Amino acid sequence: MAAQILAQIHKAFETRTCEFLTFSKLDPTVSAKILYNLLHQKDLSALGLRIHFIAPDRYLRVVMPSRLHETAVGWMRIEFSLWTCYGLLTPIACVSLTDAMITYDTFVGAFAGSNKTPDLCYSPRVNDVPTEFPTIVLEAGWSESQAQLERDCKLWLEGSAGAVKVVLLFKLSAANINNEIKATLTVCRVVDDELVMDPYEIFPPPPSLFKIRLSQWKSFLGGDIPL
Repeated sequence: MAAQILAQIHKAFETRTCEFLTFSKLDPTVSAKILYNLLHQKDLSALGLRIHFIAPDRYLRVVMPSRLHETAVGWMRIEFSLWTCYGLLTPIACVSLTDAMITYDTFVGAFAGSNKTPDLCYSPRVNDVPTEFPTIVLEAGWSESQAQLERDCKLWLEGSAGAVKVVLLFKLSAANINNEIKATLTVCRVVDDELVMDPYEIFPPPPSLFKIRLSQWKSFLGGDIPL
């Protein structure tokens, strides 16, 4: 089974016939073989694969991002640059942040054994040492069920033992009969031990376009900007 799934993943990557593949209810021995193969490829970063494995659900999603998928990453980096240009981030704050796309595998509690590759994340350096988990996570892709979106958020927010403060979900909806797509941005965080997910329609641009500004992180993070 593992060999068949790996062959399907590699074929999809080579042919680019789809942007992602999902596999549910995987046997632990099968998922272990798949993850070992994918995560120990020397060229994994060059391939640009995003690995999402939620251990308690035995759910695997492998993403092969397209240019459209990556627009969310470009947007986030532009926002960061604007914060710097406007003087909202000090030079010290800028050099104290790590902008990375790596696979995290040290989740705890119910999510132990999970693996997650964000599309982009920001990790502060404390005493010049990177933190184990990022503080802000961006994930992009095609729209999924509400239940799956919640699981993705909980993996980061709960599986990091609260180290991740905000998860930004940039989701695209399939084109309608007029070949028009829709994009939403959902800001996810934990408030009073409850998962809060605030969705915003960002494309097509609404009359009052929602923009994340540095000052808004204070309300998102309960008064603390993790930068």
